[in-house]
Amino acid sequence: MKNNDEELYLRGRIRDLWRGASEQGYLTHSRFLSLSEQAVALDELRKEGAYTVIPAASLSPFVPEAPISSAGSDASFSHPASEKGRFGAGSPFCLLSGGHPDADRRILVCCPSWMELPAEITADDPLENLITCLHITPRSARFTDHPGHRDYLGALMHLGFSREEIGDIMTADDEAWIFVLQEMEDVICRELTSVRRTSVSVSPLRPGNPVPVQRTVRRSGSIASERIDCIIALVFKLSRSRAQELVASEAVFCNGKLPSGLSYTPSAGERISVRGYGKFIYRGVTGKTKKGRCAAEFDLFE
Repeated sequence: MKNNDEELYLRGRIRDLWRGASEQGYLTHSRFLSLSEQAVALDELRKEGAYTVIPAASLSPFVPEAPISSAGSDASFSHPASEKGRFGAGSPFCLLSGGHPDADRRILVCCPSWMELPAEITADDPLENLITCLHITPRSARFTDHPGHRDYLGALMHLGFSREEIGDIMTADDEAWIFVLQEMEDVICRELTSVRRTSVSVSPLRPGNPVPVQRTVRRSGSIASERIDCIIALVFKLSRSRAQELVASEAVFCNGKLPSGLSYTPSAGERISVRGYGKFIYRGVTGKTKKGRCAAEFDLFE
């Protein structure tokens, strides 16, 4: 979070959303939240005694072209294990959804007690209508200016949309898939006609349609220990001091949560995001080098 005032506002908003579902019995949802905002939201929900779940791949309206292995997309409860049995049995609950299993930016959905967590999202389910995916393609491949992530985001914000109304932006070659709130679909399809001097067409995907897999490349190196700062320094070729600054400034997230400190040791399979640098899946230590350092592997998102 940028400052205390923004965090206090977000916490108040989260409380309002939860109480609207738990006390007044109607479905509520936030705008898209960044990883740091999600961490604040989950902390506030724990204080409110809310049942929360991050949906597994089957709960994402849009599916990847091939299976994605990511610890961050597995279903996990934030409530004590002794209370899990009550979930989905007449109790209000919350979930985070970004439209696809490996999403960074997600909306918080607070569901009243009359709803049940579905095995999958269908056209008849109210959750299906919250997020839509827009497929953007050039009108002519001959006159493409090869726009990137920032170009698509800039084009949407130029139309007057705020960052919190826009979820993940995935690009491949000269195409893009953008997750937005469903209420924005008609306006964007009608008004977004060009991105970085490239004329484009926008069409909505329907749930069940494929979106591109976020591809990774396996890399390795040596680290002094499995502390989070050592791993970040290796992955992004940073100094230890710079990696420590990123952890201290809450720019690092492990499976969507802030690490407990510089001594935090991630487990193999944890998905780690570093604001401004990228994200990777830590694969763990594979052995020792001749100098006694730890040989580690990780999958870096391209």
